[in-house]
Amino acid sequence: MARHHRGARGSIKSSNHAPSKDFLPSRSIYLIADIGFRKLESSDISPSLVGWKAFGLSVLPTEWTPPYFVISASCFETQIPLTTLNNWVLGVQVQIGLSASSAVMIRSSGAAETMLDRGSLVSGLASAAAIPEFIARLRGTISTPNTTVVHWVTQEPVKPRRVGHLSNERHVSKEPRDWVVELEATETHPGRTIPIGIRSWREGKHPSSLDLTCNSEHEIPFRLRQVAKWATQFKKRIHFEWVWDGRKIWIVQADAAELTVGVDPRQLFSTKISSLKVKCLRTFRLAGESDYKKYIKLRNAAIYRQLGYRMPPFFIIDNQKIIRSLLAGTISIAMKEDLQELLKRPLIIRTEGPNIPKDKREMLPRSDRLANHLEAEQWLLSVFAGEVNKLGLHSHELCIVAHHFIPSVASAWARAQPGHRVVRIESLWGIPEGLYWYSHDTIEVDTKDVKLRKAGKDYSGLPYVISHRTRHKGTFVTADQSGKWTPTSVRPPFDWRLSINKKEWILEIAHTTRRIAEASKEPIALMWFIENHPKATRHNVLPWFHSKSELPGPPRAAPRRKLTTSRDFHIRKDVDWHALQNRLSGGERIERVIVDPSDATIIRNPTFAKELAEQSAKRQFVIELAGGILSHAYYLLTKFGAKVECIDLFGVDEERVDYNKIVRDKIPEIIDKRGERAKIIRLQGDALITALKQKLVEEAFEALDAGSGEDLVAELADLGEVTAGLCTSMNISAAHLKSVQKEKRETRGGFKKGIMLARTSTPHSIPASREEHTEGTLHFVDESLSSQVIVYPSNLPHAPLYRRPDLRQDGAHVEKLFAFATEANILKNLKATLDFTLPISPGDERAFTLTIELHRTGGSLRGKIRIHLVPSQLSIAFPEN
Repeated sequence: MARHHRGARGSIKSSNHAPSKDFLPSRSIYLIADIGFRKLESSDISPSLVGWKAFGLSVLPTEWTPPYFVISASCFETQIPLTTLNNWVLGVQVQIGLSASSAVMIRSSGAAETMLDRGSLVSGLASAAAIPEFIARLRGTISTPNTTVVHWVTQEPVKPRRVGHLSNERHVSKEPRDWVVELEATETHPGRTIPIGIRSWREGKHPSSLDLTCNSEHEIPFRLRQVAKWATQFKKRIHFEWVWDGRKIWIVQADAAELTVGVDPRQLFSTKISSLKVKCLRTFRLAGESDYKKYIKLRNAAIYRQLGYRMPPFFIIDNQKIIRSLLAGTISIAMKEDLQELLKRPLIIRTEGPNIPKDKREMLPRSDRLANHLEAEQWLLSVFAGEVNKLGLHSHELCIVAHHFIPSVASAWARAQPGHRVVRIESLWGIPEGLYWYSHDTIEVDTKDVKLRKAGKDYSGLPYVISHRTRHKGTFVTADQSGKWTPTSVRPPFDWRLSINKKEWILEIAHTTRRIAEASKEPIALMWFIENHPKATRHNVLPWFHSKSELPGPPRAAPRRKLTTSRDFHIRKDVDWHALQNRLSGGERIERVIVDPSDATIIRNPTFAKELAEQSAKRQFVIELAGGILSHAYYLLTKFGAKVECIDLFGVDEERVDYNKIVRDKIPEIIDKRGERAKIIRLQGDALITALKQKLVEEAFEALDAGSGEDLVAELADLGEVTAGLCTSMNISAAHLKSVQKEKRETRGGFKKGIMLARTSTPHSIPASREEHTEGTLHFVDESLSSQVIVYPSNLPHAPLYRRPDLRQDGAHVEKLFAFATEANILKNLKATLDFTLPISPGDERAFTLTIELHRTGGSLRGKIRIHLVPSQLSIAFPEN
């Protein structure tokens, strides 16, 4: 299965396969409104009339949806008598062939419901005889503010075996022809995703069949491929929800994605840069050499200056009299005039001090991008003064450090550690705070040698190897016209475009970051501004701040789910954060929280990550993080004990590496192009045949474990390739192999009938047990051809675990033997326990527990053996009386 979103590689250019149809109804549906029921033709159907769920269903082929009709919201707003409504419902049920005696599924269909509201409305199973009463109860449970008009889809219910999604939404795939099937997790089956690529030049423009009959879970992707192929005719991308009942797949919802709107990140260059009269400043002064040595926030800038970077000017107030006046709520005329001059360009103000305690440095007040002097005055008198007093730092020697905002197209964090070749870079459009929570690009640069080579001003000639994961970047953080940070949507095609678009910039970032790490003699994370405004700095990429990089253990990858489900709790706005806290305090069990801020309040909140982490540690829920592992948010979450899983993790021992196994001929070439080094061994003769036979077993296990039909096809192809390799090595012709196969089929048959041999028995004169013989009864049952039929894999019989303990004594030596056996083809996880006793010394026998655990992954078997001494109670001899 593909491990990440597919891009445009290997595409076939074609100008006549572009989707051309609008996502519009193609069939009629029945609608019950306040004047009775009527048949709506496809041209009359609209979201305002039937809601978005019903609208989406009306676009689908009739064969794909259970019979349904719609009850309008107007039926309940005009207070039509329930008896009248029930009569109308009965009339429609007759028209569409829906049984009036069975249960029905009622689903809300909001007229203003968007894809973001997916799963937020209500549904339930109702008696067909009491549909209006059930809807009336459901109406009282709706609280979503943008769904004031809600219609109701009444549908024949489907008993689900598996449910899931099918989507080619832009956040799922770069190209509309690439789809993802998701099977949601159940109590007995893990959730998983399966990619589907539709290539019209190879498969034709139209689905081969609209039949979604499906008798096996493995067939689900094959059937849904026809749905995806059918959907590529539309201009918009589509998200389907499906249900499989064991015999057929039903499409129960179809949503067309909204048109993607957003901002071109390069538009940030439109910012005007004004010149300043620095010499007229009276309270602020330019930072000097002594300041760069004294203040931590300026020490980094001093290092970058030594490396040849011309840093923008920093402006300082360290006059304690002026600072005490600010803390007391007073700002001087001279300072107001300085702020008016400095604020000709957007300004950022930070707090510093030479003797601030380490535990309070992370909480020091820092402004957003300040757009004018009035905002700056307000920030100093309220936020700065308030936070300093709150932290109890009013008596410390404080310093105000100000610098102008640097308009940049993108930003990044880079990590390097001494003696380590590979540099990790995480980048995103806009300012670095976007990397806290949003999907981003990950780049790895292999500098080839442990000892860092020298580089001149031209980094393009460095022979470093670059590998990267380009993700969908739907949101980034920028400053609005008032200077406030705000989440902003990315306009296509920039949502899929690499945010550092020049190779020499990547090489410069990697080389400089490694250079600083080597000099610091510790791992560092370094913040970079990328593609900067030429009037703000002459450097295309500019280092800005670095600190020791502390990663508490290897990050954990989140499940490979490309689609969101209604069971995930999303924190998008501040109100969601408060709702989560209320639900947790009420005792509700939350398993997984995804932070995807659309509210700048969350991003600017300095304590949000810490408080979320503390809740995760206390309530034991998982936080799914799309942001970077080098960001301050990830550091805080892990520091305070959160269970964090990273979405689409890249470059952290994510992919399994197999050694000493025969591989396909082009694998070393593929590894080399990926920037890795591969050591290979050439096999010939019996060594080659033995290795291929071992590979045959490995691939057979992979086929056994295949979770979908497409996975199984891929594994069968691998088995065929290994078989072909064996035949070539042993000079066995394809004709010879086919003739042997044909001969066996003719004498023993094939596997088309699905016959399982359950057991055999040989009659004897003496029965094995009395239970097998019943007096006075003659048995004429032919057990050679059983009529039993098994459909579900969980019902397949298999040999029970063989286990036999034995105590052996050879002279003075005593040993306990525990023999067991199981079938390798059914083994996934096995745990067996045996309690036994052994004499430790004459007259002293002790009890032990032996536990053996086996876990098979593909053809690899991992085992654990534990021996536990059972605590014994002291034996006390009591007198008889």
